[in-house]
Amino acid sequence: MLAGCGNDDRDIIVKGDIAARVDKHMTDAEGKGFSGAVLIAKDGKVILARGYGFADKARNLRCTPDTVFDICDLTKPFTAAAALKLEMMDKLSLNDTILKYFERIPILKANIRISQMLTHTTGFPRSIGEANDPITRDEYIRLALGTRIPFKPGDYFRYSNVGYALAGIIIEYVSGGSYEAFLQERLFKPAGMLNTGYLLPEWNRDLIAHGYLRQGEDGGTPLDQTWAEDGPYWHLRASGGMLSSVRDLYRWHLALKGTEILSEEAKEQYFTPRVSMGPRTSAQYGYGWVITTTPRNTTLYSHEGTNGVFSADFRWFAEEDVIIIMAGNATDYPVADYNRQVADLVFGDISLLELEAADILREAKLLDTPMARQALELLKTTAEGNEEGYKGYIESRFAPSFREKLPLAEHIRLLRQMHSELGAAVLEGAEKTGPFACDLTVMSPQTKKKFLIKMTVESKLPNGITGIGIRPVE
Repeated sequence: MLAGCGNDDRDIIVKGDIAARVDKHMTDAEGKGFSGAVLIAKDGKVILARGYGFADKARNLRCTPDTVFDICDLTKPFTAAAALKLEMMDKLSLNDTILKYFERIPILKANIRISQMLTHTTGFPRSIGEANDPITRDEYIRLALGTRIPFKPGDYFRYSNVGYALAGIIIEYVSGGSYEAFLQERLFKPAGMLNTGYLLPEWNRDLIAHGYLRQGEDGGTPLDQTWAEDGPYWHLRASGGMLSSVRDLYRWHLALKGTEILSEEAKEQYFTPRVSMGPRTSAQYGYGWVITTTPRNTTLYSHEGTNGVFSADFRWFAEEDVIIIMAGNATDYPVADYNRQVADLVFGDISLLELEAADILREAKLLDTPMARQALELLKTTAEGNEEGYKGYIESRFAPSFREKLPLAEHIRLLRQMHSELGAAVLEGAEKTGPFACDLTVMSPQTKKKFLIKMTVESKLPNGITGIGIRPVE
């Protein structure tokens, strides 16, 4: 059997309670159609490395941690690292303007810097063509420089594959070779990443995942797409389309702990937040990384990407020394949502029961409604059975009109009864019955009896509960 292929249990790592919870969740996701691979490392040790679903259904080859996926926009951190590496080699400066590298530049674009390409602050549009449209390097430069930019470079964040493609072209100019050749020689090989690249790795084709479209149609592998002789055309090169595995992406993280690839000074530049990503988010963008603060007041460095078939998501919780990497190959199951759920499980921000309930609420189109928040809180409260906490729950979650309908002792008695009948209730179904009303079908794991909970909430914030009814389901 080829290493990393098939159903070899030696490819699987599941160590400890956290990994077991995540493995159960992802195995359930696989049953719904998820396909991909996950790697989690905590305190410097891999606790979960496993594939779910199939890399090639026709040949019965399952996904493993070594399965190679198109990692899409996760290409950008490598482009940024390559530019920093060239700066370390005194081949360029991130403060260089494009005047140094391109000719016949419109005056409004003359002062665009490499650093602005890496932070999406050039003003260039997101894209100027389809990913696999044939285009030469010179044609791409002319097309990019002819686009309109809506603001002065450096003023705002505007996500742009064009800026990253132009950075990749500068990397080729300065290095004297192809974009991929420089990354292979200076980044991937020193990191031990033998399964990362476009065309230069000695690919074991059995490791490369097929992409599965809606209804499970086989879209082939990334290498089946129309590319130039030396890799993707420039609509994709340097901004996306890189192939890698979750195991290789973890090797990249390990390599960045040392200084062989990037010096301490370069790494500080690499991970420094530089620009707000917009007025409605606290996230900032560095050189190829999104930097946010978690609810635990710790720092998260991340990047995700999708091309509509493949998807990838990389999360490094720096102070907590946790890495979560996921890649997938099914259109209907992009990995970013799953990776957020996995992070919640790793840090105990949500229980497996709550997470499974959230999936049901999402399917019922309830997840982003005030009813969902109250429903999850109600199930959590009844599961805990904390008598001392009932009063605080009633005061904080019940609308005043509902609190006043019954004496406090009667409300507490009803919650106590719900705990007795439901225990840690399992949500089995949900239905939106009105703008601020829903029905929940739950099952008691102790008695296997089912109950219908009818809930209403007030229309204005804080959307307190205005009614709870419960009855057995015959």
